[in-house]
Amino acid sequence: MKKKSRKKIGRPSIEEITYCVEILDWDMDYFFSIDVGRRVTDGPYWEHTSFKVNGKVVHPEKLSEKDIEVTILGDRRESHIVQKPEEYPDFQPKAVGRLTIRGKQREYLGSIPFDALNNIILLLQANKLKFIILSGPQLYRGTSSIRSIRFSKDFTREDWE
Repeated sequence: MKKKSRKKIGRPSIEEITYCVEILDWDMDYFFSIDVGRRVTDGPYWEHTSFKVNGKVVHPEKLSEKDIEVTILGDRRESHIVQKPEEYPDFQPKAVGRLTIRGKQREYLGSIPFDALNNIILLLQANKLKFIILSGPQLYRGTSSIRSIRFSKDFTREDWE
């Protein structure tokens, strides 16, 4: 009697996609305090900064014109890792953030080195940045682990397809 062969069920091959968000409005928050009881950090202080964008997706075409909220956190640990990578030989980051587009939920949450956030805010104030360009795998079950983020004045679809 012959054995029935089973079809392997697996995740389809993953394509790298560029997601582009046009910046419509933005705001920035900053918080600094004493870390009483050292509950949040190992040190005596705790700071938090976040950059929030209301935008619309302009690429890929099937997601275009959808509103999206982008939140980017400034992280001092990432600044240190970028400046002294030799101190982190085993550190293997998997993503810089997560994009979620599922039904009415459309958001990106990620982080960048704290130092870079100041430059981005200055460029936004001078109207030099108009787009946030995210790159990562195609959405799978409504999410994607984003591997790179870029802020740009221009976006040309042909450059990213």
